[in-house]
Amino acid sequence: MNFSIQRAFSISERFRLDLQAHAHNFLNHTRFSPGYAVGLGAAEIVTNLANGQLAGAGRSAGFGAHGLSISDARNIEIVLNFRF
Repeated sequence: MNFSIQRAFSISERFRLDLQAHAHNFLNHTRFSPGYAVGLGAAEIVTNLANGQLAGAGRSAGFGAHGLSISDARNIEIVLNFRF
């Protein structure tokens, strides 16, 4: 959820201050998105027992591993403009 607020302050007829605040991911709810490594990589043609691989097995070290990716954290930006 994004949030934004702004306010203008008149100092005189000629001068004005504009204050703005912007927040992205305002509530800061962590959103995990599960990710599975499903790529087999290149297939072995011969048996490689030293690496524990049989013929036809993939070479991806992370195959089947479950990882989590996390969304962006809360970002807050405050802007002050002096207009004349």
